[in-house]
Amino acid sequence: MVGLVTKLLFQIPLVILLQGFGAIISTAIGFGLICLLSYGEIMYEFHVPFGKLKVSLLVNIVFFAIVMGLTSGIHQVMMPSRLIPAFLYCVVFGLAALAIYIFMANRTGLSATMFEHKLGYKYFRYKHFQ
Repeated sequence: MVGLVTKLLFQIPLVILLQGFGAIISTAIGFGLICLLSYGEIMYEFHVPFGKLKVSLLVNIVFFAIVMGLTSGIHQVMMPSRLIPAFLYCVVFGLAALAIYIFMANRTGLSATMFEHKLGYKYFRYKHFQ
């Protein structure tokens, strides 16, 4: 209910100021408040140490910035409008983004924290088949 009330309070002023985008922002504000309240409740009930997730949060924020920069840069050069080129664009961009994320996770130690080993072909090949 708190998220719904927050959304309704922000909806009208933001729609007046930003038209259609205001509705999206008011929804994000309401959902963000729900997420913060949920984190507090999880910490209270289950004593989860969210301090250990700082590296994960930092990696995801940096990854978001890199992907947004790459997306805007690529859209300046190329914007596929047909089905097959758009599909190939998504495949190539998705694989490149995956490679960047795996590199960042391995470099910061996030993958070792989450999965107890580094991710990727090189690790799998050398550690398990010798």
